[in-house]
Amino acid sequence: MLSFSSKRSAWQSQIEIPLGVVNQIGDGAFAYTGGDGLTFQFNSALTRISSNAFYNAIYDGAMIKTTKNLTYLGSYSFYQDKHKTSCVLNIDECGLTSFSSSIFYNIAFSNDLILPSNITSVGENFNMNGCFKSVYIPSTTKTLKNNCFGSSSSSAVSNFYLNY
Repeated sequence: MLSFSSKRSAWQSQIEIPLGVVNQIGDGAFAYTGGDGLTFQFNSALTRISSNAFYNAIYDGAMIKTTKNLTYLGSYSFYQDKHKTSCVLNIDECGLTSFSSSIFYNIAFSNDLILPSNITSVGENFNMNGCFKSVYIPSTTKTLKNNCFGSSSSSAVSNFYLNY
């Protein structure tokens, strides 16, 4: 069930993008809303998440799972002003070939990041001031832009594995 409120400070218990219903989330569509979870169902029709789509809308403990049809994640799409912890990101299968700038800025993920082999570039500040337990970067990823995994905190990425 897709839940959305036009109020900028709305709280949703769950934001779920259902199968075959939504193919694009526009600029700022869920900005400043929030919830206990965020789920994109696998094989969803969702192909594009625009810039600022979930700007300041993720809360501690959120789960973000991309779909195999997702081909675009805009800059700042999940950007957070305040540090978020214990979130989970699953991008095992997606149609993305690169990550834009500042997508997951200020989000600490409680899992490893395993970049799929189709990711060739990671944008500036991709996960700046956030963290993953470990980051696995395949040999097919050719470009890591400035501060893509930079951090000003002690909770930065502990391990990097290149050419896995």
